[in-house]
Amino acid sequence: MDILAAGLAMIGTILAVVGYIWLLVAAFQKSLLWGFGSLFVPCVSWIFVITHWNKASEPFLVQIIGSVLLVIGLLMSG
Repeated sequence: MDILAAGLAMIGTILAVVGYIWLLVAAFQKSLLWGFGSLFVPCVSWIFVITHWNKASEPFLVQIIGSVLLVIGLLMSG
């Protein structure tokens, strides 16, 4: 059970980081202000996702799925 929990946590962490970097790349492709705002101000990335859903939906959903897997893995480990 511990191996499954650690595996889920590891896969979740990797997916969350990949989604976060992918979202930053999408923000920087839109403009430097969106990129730096998303990097340094947490709420700006949410605003970017809402206003540019066509471009930011996939990385955002990958990040959310990774976060959910990470939480499930951490809860399973006790």
